[in-house]
Amino acid sequence: SVVVPPRPKEKLKPLPKPDDSEYEKKFELLNSKINSMNARIAEIKEIMDDFHEKRKTGGSGSVELRNKLNDEKNRFQSLLAKKSEVKQQLDRINKHRDELRNHSKLSKDKTQYLKREEIDDKINKLKHQMEHTSLSLNEEKKILSQLQDLERAKTTLSQYSEQMDKIANSNELREKVVEQLRTFDQELQNCKDQQKELNDAISALRERESANMPNVPELMAERKECYEIIKEAKAAKSKLYHQRKEAMDEYYTRQREIRQQQQLDRQARAVQRKKEYEERERERRAREEAEKGEPFEEEITLCDQMISYLGKLLPKGLEAAAEQPEASSASNGFGPDSGLKPLKKKGDDALESMFTGLSSGKGKGSKKAKAKASGRKEDAGPQRIQHSIDTIAAFSKLKVELPLTTGSIQHAVESLKAAKEGFQKRRVAEKERRAAAQEASAQGGEDGEAAEGLPEDEAAAGTAGDAPAGAVEVSLLVAEDGETVSVSVKVGEEAEADCPET
Repeated sequence: SVVVPPRPKEKLKPLPKPDDSEYEKKFELLNSKINSMNARIAEIKEIMDDFHEKRKTGGSGSVELRNKLNDEKNRFQSLLAKKSEVKQQLDRINKHRDELRNHSKLSKDKTQYLKREEIDDKINKLKHQMEHTSLSLNEEKKILSQLQDLERAKTTLSQYSEQMDKIANSNELREKVVEQLRTFDQELQNCKDQQKELNDAISALRERESANMPNVPELMAERKECYEIIKEAKAAKSKLYHQRKEAMDEYYTRQREIRQQQQLDRQARAVQRKKEYEERERERRAREEAEKGEPFEEEITLCDQMISYLGKLLPKGLEAAAEQPEASSASNGFGPDSGLKPLKKKGDDALESMFTGLSSGKGKGSKKAKAKASGRKEDAGPQRIQHSIDTIAAFSKLKVELPLTTGSIQHAVESLKAAKEGFQKRRVAEKERRAAAQEASAQGGEDGEAAEGLPEDEAAAGTAGDAPAGAVEVSLLVAEDGETVSVSVKVGEEAEADCPET
């Protein structure tokens, strides 16, 4: 179902567009006030910068004093760096001296002799004892071990003496470094005193120059007041901007509402037109359904024609079995109880000859030819039948096996009757479908809802008659009485039936 949007009850009126000239005048006044305050702040800043610059640089005397002060500061830093290097050298000397003291102490602990002469006297005594005294082997080994210990003691004593000499040299070097540090300390103190004198001179010069400088506190207060005025002007400007924005927003909101109202009105009219169009479409479809007539009328009529056609091809003894049933006559309105009789037109014989491929019986000798032909058929048994292209197309459309011999005619007649009954059943289903579709269309539903529940075979059968006129495509292969019969058909040519023996 289509949702119809509600049409607006009352037409909105547009609002007058706000005038920007008044707002522009107020904005110009506020902007000029802000610009004047900014200009005064720039002047105050220039005065303050000039004041600070003069305080930093001062006059020619101040510049000379500052240069001297910078030189003293640089000299102080240079002396401080040199002192740091000398101090690092002293730290290295102290560390080396401590290492020498530790080594000398270890060397002293290793030997009990402090003089080389004592070791030499002890060695001479042991050698004299070995040379002039008879000793046992163990005593001799013991004396040799003592001699080795004394030799090692001599080496240790030599190392100890060298270390003590190094310590003495290190002490002398250390005294020189300490003297250098004292010199650097004195120079640094002199540099500090010189810097203090220069700073005092610069301060006195600034005090003399500051008497001619502007009143800085008053300038700072004036600058603060200018900032407050700018702040108030910006607040007023923001308020004025919001007032203008609210007026413009109200104007454009009303414009959007008017356009939306117009759009809703157009949508409502479009929906109304769509409803009227759908109503006309339902009426048109109902008329088309009414004009279609009975469903499957063409197929049922074609079944009756083919049954009648095959009945004429049967032998005389079997013609009664192939008579047209009462149901087919009743479906055409010519039943036995209707009081009506079907009329046979003059062209019926020509139509039958077109389906059968036989002559209409006119002309000389036709009765004799029929008698001879019937006699030959009765004698020869089942005979082959040649069908016209229209007959083949009719059987193909009805999906019934085409009889190629007189012996298969009876089976084909039964198949045609069964096909006719099937078409009649489908006619009932199609009528129900049309009624349901018409009812759904009347209720506002779509056309395709009633066709969704249709079985697949009926939906396929509904498209059987959609082929264009004159288009015939047939391919049959029939096996009967031990023979295989192939049929090929070409549009616009006579039908050919070849019956090769197998």
